[in-house]
Amino acid sequence: MGTWLGRGLADLAAILDPTAFVIGGGVCEAGDLLLDSTRQTLAEKLTGKRQRPTPQVRRAMLGNNAGLN
Repeated sequence: MGTWLGRGLADLAAILDPTAFVIGGGVCEAGDLLLDSTRQTLAEKLTGKRQRPTPQVRRAMLGNNAGLN
């Protein structure tokens, strides 16, 4: 799953050029198990394609409660 998420984020990074992606909801509950492979795939897919640094991938501070008001 982390590999596929990293590939999707790499596509978005190529279009939007963000400095960071914040992952929330149930996905962030998997923690570093998922996010480490996501970060690795993102970096691999963007190597040599950009002049800018690879965007950071962070967990949302509120986790699954990020959408609550």
